[in-house]
Amino acid sequence: MLAGGGYDAAAKTQNSATISIIIALFTIVPAICYLLSAAIAKRYYTLKARS
Repeated sequence: MLAGGGYDAAAKTQNSATISIIIALFTIVPAICYLLSAAIAKRYYTLKARS
């Protein structure tokens, strides 16, 4: 995924687009996964007492 964002391990500095991709991979992508899992849990998990 980093290579798709233009990451170059040999470069001393990365360009701003690459930094944005890295930030997205470590913040936005996990947040989307968390929200998706919360929506699935809310839909299918209930706290009803069993009789």
